[in-house]
Amino acid sequence: MDVTGAMLLNATFDILGGVARADILGNQAMTGGVVAGSNKNLGVTAAGDEFIAVVKILAVSGSGNFVIAVQESSDDGAGDAYSTILTSSTHTAIGSEVLSTTSATEAWKRLNVTVFTGFASVTALVAVGKIQGT
Repeated sequence: MDVTGAMLLNATFDILGGVARADILGNQAMTGGVVAGSNKNLGVTAAGDEFIAVVKILAVSGSGNFVIAVQESSDDGAGDAYSTILTSSTHTAIGSEVLSTTSATEAWKRLNVTVFTGFASVTALVAVGKIQGT
């Protein structure tokens, strides 16, 4: 088979953590409260599975404090209210962190900014997923 312009790379990689297939719950300017459009049915995870959230603060305007939570519900809050499963540390500047739990999670996930003080705006990206093989 001829693949014009293709190169063969011989590489070895060391993985320090697990590999996750992630979904983006939010990639936008965020203020206090539930992040619009972040509710998604991602399926349940069983106890022992590692569910992670990668929080990246991409831009801030001003100075202040920002905390975001990942919440879960079995039915998008229709009869089962959302409850928090992961909470970020307090962010005061651009940065990132990885949150994780091995507790069982419900199907629906969403983002809720629980602390938003001082900043004029915060742009964040939050991706969530299950570590493969756990």
